[in-house]
Amino acid sequence: MRFFSVLFLCLFVFSAQAQVKLPPKQVEQKAPVKQTVTEVKPVNTGPVFTLKVMSNVGCKFYVDGELKATVAQDEIEKLQLKAGEYMFKAVATENNTVVFKEFFTVTKEQIGTEKFYKIDLQSVIDEADQEAAAKRAAAQRIAEQKAAAQKIEFERAEEKLRQENAEAEREAKRLEYEQELIKNVANLKHFEGKISFEADWENVPEDMKAYYKKSTYSQYYKKNKLRIEINSTETSKTVFIYDYIKKESLTLSEFTIAGKTTKSATLQKTNTQKNQTVSMEYFDEFKSIAGFNCQKAKYKVSGNDNVAQNIEMSCYVNRSFTTPGEGFNELNITPFLMMDSKYPTKIGQNTAYYNASVSSISEEILDDELFSLTPPRGFTITDNR
Repeated sequence: MRFFSVLFLCLFVFSAQAQVKLPPKQVEQKAPVKQTVTEVKPVNTGPVFTLKVMSNVGCKFYVDGELKATVAQDEIEKLQLKAGEYMFKAVATENNTVVFKEFFTVTKEQIGTEKFYKIDLQSVIDEADQEAAAKRAAAQRIAEQKAAAQKIEFERAEEKLRQENAEAEREAKRLEYEQELIKNVANLKHFEGKISFEADWENVPEDMKAYYKKSTYSQYYKKNKLRIEINSTETSKTVFIYDYIKKESLTLSEFTIAGKTTKSATLQKTNTQKNQTVSMEYFDEFKSIAGFNCQKAKYKVSGNDNVAQNIEMSCYVNRSFTTPGEGFNELNITPFLMMDSKYPTKIGQNTAYYNASVSSISEEILDDELFSLTPPRGFTITDNR
């Protein structure tokens, strides 16, 4: 009985096991499948190319105009692309004027792989900054050039106005001087007589001193007439005679070389120029010269067509007399008697000075023959009148 009971129990258990489906033995066969985990596979198993996008400036990344990712600075955003051509665009998050564009191609060979794609928006910003800086610098240069041109134009206008005012002032003084002269001409006494001078040169270059030596000359005055005799060397003598009524002059020259004397005479019209302006500026400084009370002055002749004939020199004059001369007014008189003078002239690189000092004055009646415009006998005559 016990045997049958045990047998029955065994049959029951066997029957139960037959009813419960035990896992097949092939579950235990997964071990070989687990070994494939260690195999090297492509990063992407699908038919796509993985692009790992990075940017040195935070930006929005567009593919063919469609926003695909917002890329934080120095972070990575992954995009999956199929084979084909794309247009990439990156726009800086904080400044939508900073834009980077590029065409990009994904080949069939790249499918199943990945690649870093670095966007250099900082260079775009730097380039824009440099361009803006260049434009600002160019604008600054243009503004500076314009300001400089305006300044020059203003200075020119100011200088022109200054010159016009100075010219107007000089003209006013000249007219005032002439009116005063005409008013007082009856009270002026014409000087008649002889004044002798000693002349010397100052600041002459060393290699030229042999040609610029001490000399003497005399001036003879008679109403409307002037005679100047210059003895520059022992071998030469020059005489200038001016007749301010006839407005003619005579120059007599005598040169003696190797015992032979050459005499020449030149007749010509006196140098009267319409644009010539003669002016005097007087100073409160006085001194006695050969018994005559003299005042310091600046004598100036300007406006000559020949620049070399423009004169400006310091001198001492006696204002009690008048002498013949040109340039002051139609009366052909100079309203003073010039004494000592210092005349600057250019010799080489130096500004030399011709200093003339009165050695004697003789007020006397002179013979009209001294002022004759008829050349003496024995002179070769040239008539340029």
